[in-house]
Amino acid sequence: MTYREAVAHGEKVLELSHIADAKTDAWLLLEMGCKIDRKFYYMHMEDDLPDDLLKEYELAVKKRAEHIPLQYIVGETEFMGLKFKVNSNVLIPRQDTETLVEEALKKGKAGNEST
Repeated sequence: MTYREAVAHGEKVLELSHIADAKTDAWLLLEMGCKIDRKFYYMHMEDDLPDDLLKEYELAVKKRAEHIPLQYIVGETEFMGLKFKVNSNVLIPRQDTETLVEEALKKGKAGNEST
């Protein structure tokens, strides 16, 4: 299976499982699992994906199709511009949490002791 076919297959599997951002998630699973970027992808999209990477990608797609959060599958997430390792034992930081932290920092800098 080529890189292009793998992404298309991953997208289809995720769509059938009603994953909202199936196309994006299929790409991110390939990018992070195979440690490639878009430049590599477009230069090699018709090349066969090595068997070990294909198996890893298919397993990641299967997990995502089971609605396991993408961050748990890839093992990291971004929060406040920093990357954090995550797994099923920790909560995934959300955008609204980042907003709350920013507001708390503003109030703290202003000398407000009710933070």
